[in-house]
Amino acid sequence: EAMAKYSTSNRFGINEYIKNGFISNNNEAESVSKTMEYAYDDWCIAEFARLLGKQDIATEYYYRSKQYQNIYNPATGFFQGKLHGAWYNPFYPAEINNFYTEGNAWQYSMAAPHDIAGLINLYGNNDKFTAHLNNLFTTKTALSGREQADVTGLIGQYAHGNEPSHHMAYLFNYTSTPMQGAYYINKICKEFYTNKPDGLIGNEDCGQMSAWYVWSCLGMYPVNPASNDLSVGSPQIKKATITLEDGKIIEINVTKKDKQSFYPEKIYTNNMQHASRQIFVSDLIEGALIKFDLVKESDKLFEEAVKLDYTEGIKFIPVPYVENTKNKFEDSLIVALNTISSDAIKYQISTTEELVTTDFENYTKPFTIKEKCFIHFYSTDEKNTSKVVTQPFYKIKNDKEITVLSPVNPMYTAGGNDALFDEIVGTVNWRAGDWQSYYGNNFEAVINFKNKRSITEISLTFLQDIRSWIWMPRNVKIYGSTDNKNFELIETIENDVKAKDETVRVELMGSLRIKKPVSYIKIVAENLKEIPSWHIGAGNKAHIFISEIEID
Repeated sequence: EAMAKYSTSNRFGINEYIKNGFISNNNEAESVSKTMEYAYDDWCIAEFARLLGKQDIATEYYYRSKQYQNIYNPATGFFQGKLHGAWYNPFYPAEINNFYTEGNAWQYSMAAPHDIAGLINLYGNNDKFTAHLNNLFTTKTALSGREQADVTGLIGQYAHGNEPSHHMAYLFNYTSTPMQGAYYINKICKEFYTNKPDGLIGNEDCGQMSAWYVWSCLGMYPVNPASNDLSVGSPQIKKATITLEDGKIIEINVTKKDKQSFYPEKIYTNNMQHASRQIFVSDLIEGALIKFDLVKESDKLFEEAVKLDYTEGIKFIPVPYVENTKNKFEDSLIVALNTISSDAIKYQISTTEELVTTDFENYTKPFTIKEKCFIHFYSTDEKNTSKVVTQPFYKIKNDKEITVLSPVNPMYTAGGNDALFDEIVGTVNWRAGDWQSYYGNNFEAVINFKNKRSITEISLTFLQDIRSWIWMPRNVKIYGSTDNKNFELIETIENDVKAKDETVRVELMGSLRIKKPVSYIKIVAENLKEIPSWHIGAGNKAHIFISEIEID
């Protein structure tokens, strides 16, 4: 009852996860991580319900556990963030940003331990899944984006210093190259754990770094800890005795062909040789004798594949997605929809964000829109349907142009300079993607009106969240010009929000004093530059966040 209540609550994006089948970042930050982790949580709830004999609840949550597939982008081969129903761009899989929790797209590319069969299917087949897994450990791409102290212990983009990566080396057991997994597990045990003060390569959250090591030294690991399966790795001990709380004994013995041996060619439980690279918890709880025979290398494959599918028989209909990289246009826009499945797509064009009719058209090819609208769409196999997703599209007035002279922070572009005139005002949830950031620099831009105009008011929307190093500008200077060369200072607008004010707020800074016609306006918002000495981030650079420029 408690599980069901929490998993249907309005907390941390869960309501949107239920409504749309995924979380988009315009509603909740770290949307990719939360979608994937909620899907795993749902699988655990389904198992709990099944064991209680509540099959209807189990079926519902098994279906929900597939919803991580709704954020897989086949064009990039990664689980990628969305804004509404469209992929966020530009996308760099090594970038640490606000779509992921303490990680990036590489480190969340295998975060569905409850549905390995589904993962393999998303990547295309076992060979492509294996190729991606190999690339994870061998890519030369460096981390980018915001600094994240938890992402450490890198082998390629595998980050052993943080939990999302911890099961990944064991996933080689689900491929035709299990020896690769044993190689990396052996490497991690020997190189990333020492008896020195810095002997842990990462963040010891609740003992997880040590727990991984203990499990791996024993030669096994719970890839899906809510299942009956333990995945075999590369044992580091010669012998271990585990006394269970009821006094029963599990004994582990390891023999090596030579000192360099790390790969378990043969595994026995109670003298029965294993046909797969699995040990089952149910075989251990009454006590057991486990034996590993290690060799340096082997092309031997186990006869039986590791169990993959825990949700057999569940027909999942993934939601479609918008292929367009932008949802703003001046005159018209061609809209393209797609899906990772073979299911049909239905769509509806509406002037409102809420559905007002049940009339949907069959999507057969891209279509053109010419006005601001909302596209509602879903997938169907005629018997079952996906969730309905809504994507807004905005028409931008082309009566002026803006040239931004300052370097924008590439992590916070709001989709480009059009964002400053799109009538979308950012909220205190600045991670949603509606704000532009200028890090350590002033914001400076020139607006071209294409002809002389009398300006009666200018207002600019800024954000302050000093715990996130975001301050209101010290002041905003407004300049006017008729030739884009000679600018005259019209007004200086002083900021009246105190630098120590910790309230997260959206504030307008505006002018009412422009009297003579101008063709160009230059706006300069002065950055705090260096964070003050009284702040925990002292010595670092400060952000200016700007969302909208409104001109009458």
